[in-house]
Amino acid sequence: MFAVAVTTPDHLQIVDVPDPTPGPYQARVKTEIAALCNMTDRKLVQGHFPGVDQYPLLLGHETVGIVDAIGDKVRSFKVGDRVVGGLLLNPTDPAYGSGWGGFCEYTLAGDHAAMVADGVAAAANGWFEVYEIMRVVPRSITLEDAVLLCTWREVYGAFGDFNLQAGDDIVIYGGGPVGLSFVKFARLLGLGEIYLVDRWPQKRDKALAMGATAAFAPDDPALTTLVERRGKP
Repeated sequence: MFAVAVTTPDHLQIVDVPDPTPGPYQARVKTEIAALCNMTDRKLVQGHFPGVDQYPLLLGHETVGIVDAIGDKVRSFKVGDRVVGGLLLNPTDPAYGSGWGGFCEYTLAGDHAAMVADGVAAAANGWFEVYEIMRVVPRSITLEDAVLLCTWREVYGAFGDFNLQAGDDIVIYGGGPVGLSFVKFARLLGLGEIYLVDRWPQKRDKALAMGATAAFAPDDPALTTLVERRGKP
């Protein structure tokens, strides 16, 4: 199968590696769509990701695809399911390390619920700590939306981490996918005034369309006035 590899920092190449074979608690997923993560993938490409120093490596972790084979202990997935979050944590070619390995034609999704139920939640069976994202995606969700579930999961979790409550006001710096997701979730969760700061007009316009109260350029005097009126963050 083809895969995207970082051969050395700042050098990408499409390489050919063996297809993965699912273990007893794994489903093999044929990739339909993948997305770049501006933080993790960029750091892996540039060679700056903490704790990762084995190159070449197989890149990617935001993926969606169709299950085409399952192990004999799998209960949460079946052939034909659309699944988000397939990875290749153990590359099929020993010449490559894993940068999560999602940008491959085929990935593996672990049936973590089955592993926990059977008392075998260990790396040898494909279990890993952050597993919640590997799950079936309803066909009513478009591919373009489904591949963003990884981002939305992180953003939604942040509202709990920051203890943000309905009625709270928030200022969001940056109108990329994560920043805009914060705007949308803030509105859906009933926050009060939602402000976004970004230098690009089109991103500010998008934030307003997604529910922001107001959007400012970084050098907008109105932003300074707002901070002075409300108190520094």
